[in-house]
Amino acid sequence: TVPLARFIAMNPELPLPFKRYQIAKVWRYGDVARGRLREFYQCDIDIVGSPSMLADAEVLACAVGALRSIGLEDFTIRLNNRKILSAIATYAGVRADQKLCCFRCLDKLEKIGVEGVREELIRVGIESDVVERLMEVLKIGKQKDAEDTLNELKKLVGSYEEGKVGIEELRMLLEYLEALEVEANIWVDPCLARGLDYYTGPIFEIETKEKIGSIAGGGRYDNLIASLGGRNLPATGISLGLERILEVIREKLRPKPLLKCFVANVGEQTKYEALEIVGMLRRNGISCEFDLMERKLGKQLEYASKRAVKFVVIVGEKELEKDSVRIRDME
Repeated sequence: TVPLARFIAMNPELPLPFKRYQIAKVWRYGDVARGRLREFYQCDIDIVGSPSMLADAEVLACAVGALRSIGLEDFTIRLNNRKILSAIATYAGVRADQKLCCFRCLDKLEKIGVEGVREELIRVGIESDVVERLMEVLKIGKQKDAEDTLNELKKLVGSYEEGKVGIEELRMLLEYLEALEVEANIWVDPCLARGLDYYTGPIFEIETKEKIGSIAGGGRYDNLIASLGGRNLPATGISLGLERILEVIREKLRPKPLLKCFVANVGEQTKYEALEIVGMLRRNGISCEFDLMERKLGKQLEYASKRAVKFVVIVGEKELEKDSVRIRDME
């Protein structure tokens, strides 16, 4: 996201809105776990120049379409808004200079649980009564129904200007997603924080039932380009984590073997005829292997089975006398 913002800042002549996708390696500092690597591939979708929630809806629709196209069906979009989070922090009594630190603590909820977040908030200097008010507010997200959650949030922080704007932005985003027929479970989660400092509006994550964390995440970052010396341009985007997606669909993606057949010769006396058959098959576009280890027929068949080939062409003396071969269907 930061290199994109720098690119926009350095190229003020670009027509707006500017849309792009990029797939490249990124790096992080931290512990390594399943689906969490230090060096990994990220697939980014960004739109620069539009302040409308239409842009946020479009990047989400694009991400959902990409996931559906590779066979993923059962996933959930979690939505929140940094303006709502800020209003919640104000309501709970968090000082303005503590808010970003508070958001970073809340972002660890999935990893360390409620008690862990409570301890973390107290450790960074937020008073215990403020922490308890925060914990009570964050229970609202357990309702899962987006409209119910927004209504509860409106009662709680709708009187704060940033809370009111944040709730309205999410309502518009939900309406646009529905109009775009984005098929996914969508719920508003006041616990969702996303720890990066540059988010200014809606934030979102996509997760599956597999305990691997989110497979995609992003949000609106309206001030980042200006902070890097460019024009004051709004922007929004989402990133899909390739390695995590691969973990989720590993079984679905198990490739069908490219190798179609294995040519087995019964003995030394049929080796050259077997090689002729290999050449003939390959010239006709049929992928095949033959025995390089000079093994007995049984071991060749065992190897062919491990390679998951569909057919074995058996070249024996009796067959050759009849100008034929024997074909075994390994399936």
